[in-house]
Amino acid sequence: MSPVMPASPETSEGAERAPPQASISDAHEIEAWERLLASLFRHVSEAARHVRTLASVSTEQARLRLRRARTRILWTLLFALVVATILVSGAVFFARGLAASLAVLFGQRAWLGELVAGLVLLALAGAGLALALAREERAELARLRRKYAHDERQERHGPERAEGEDGRGAAGAGASAQPERAAP
Repeated sequence: MSPVMPASPETSEGAERAPPQASISDAHEIEAWERLLASLFRHVSEAARHVRTLASVSTEQARLRLRRARTRILWTLLFALVVATILVSGAVFFARGLAASLAVLFGQRAWLGELVAGLVLLALAGAGLALALAREERAELARLRRKYAHDERQERHGPERAEGEDGRGAAGAGASAQPERAAP
């Protein structure tokens, strides 16, 4: 039988263990992690600062766009007011001249000349409005036809074939392709 060795104080159950000594490699590893975390914190702080600056710049750009839009609207309204004043003045002068000339035609009856001139001008304004509305309606219908034809083409051929590389659509994409030559 082999002799039993007494237990050392480090391995005995009742004895306290001494804390393990940190090796040099552990110290380097801890230092590396500290540097990494400091660098990460610095980068995150810098990124947050850039995001705040970007948000501030975007806000200022939006304010500038609003100021410019407001100024543009005010100038447009002023221009429209001036043009409307000129048009109304011209229409009044034209109506008075037309009424006077019709009054002479109707034997110096001014009321009849003014009545006919008013009717003629109202009819012309109504016809102009009707033509403008019809033109707008045709343009809207043409736009909708193009839109839904494009959507239908995409459903049939998929989005990648609905428009060719040159942007002419599926029908135009193959039109410019060179025919294949037969092998001799």
